[in-house]
Amino acid sequence: MLELKSIDVFYGHLQAIWDVSISVKSNEFISILGSNGAGKTTLLNTIVGLNKAAAGSIEYKGIRIDNLPPYKICAMGLILIPEGRKIFPMMSMLENLQMGAYLPGPRKTVKQNLDKVYAIYPILKKRAGQLAGTLSGGEQQMLAIGRGIMSNPELLMLDEPTLGLSPKLALEMLSSLKNLHTQGMTLVLVSQETMQCLQLAERAYVLENGRVALEGQCSTLLADDKVRKSYMGI
Repeated sequence: MLELKSIDVFYGHLQAIWDVSISVKSNEFISILGSNGAGKTTLLNTIVGLNKAAAGSIEYKGIRIDNLPPYKICAMGLILIPEGRKIFPMMSMLENLQMGAYLPGPRKTVKQNLDKVYAIYPILKKRAGQLAGTLSGGEQQMLAIGRGIMSNPELLMLDEPTLGLSPKLALEMLSSLKNLHTQGMTLVLVSQETMQCLQLAERAYVLENGRVALEGQCSTLLADDKVRKSYMGI
């Protein structure tokens, strides 16, 4: 469904990603792990066209997308939930969700997708008229994910969805992603919750200094001494 081949990414003269290759199959749940500064956010932003790859290629459903603008990539069903939520604080919760259905395709299925969001996050229905900036941190993260769902994603990528949340809320958030996957959505998750991610996802890639250091089935990585020592403190 998604294939990155030998990607290099620069910020000016500074190289951030070196020769990264990643693949995601339809209906998979993939996790991308790594410490701060490893290149995880840069990689996601490059996939959706916010950064440009200096070398390599990115294909989505067999179509080369690394030269496409972000809005065309979004229209193809490849959606990113960015780090930091990026909600519109002075708009209502419902208006924020409606912004997720801005493109012509999702606009046709607003009601169905709204029902889907409310089924996953019932609290949002109660907050429909509330200004998004007044929601709690957990509710804002639910809203950010809900807005992504409103875009009719075929592949949903999430960058640090548990950032700033309490341990309890973080676990609830990750559990909701598992429910989305069970419903047939393909997911790529970046998170600092290493153990939980490896327990939820099927395969994972570990980035170190902009390079893929490890990859494999999550069950295998959970038992890897390097992963346990470096990323779980075990």
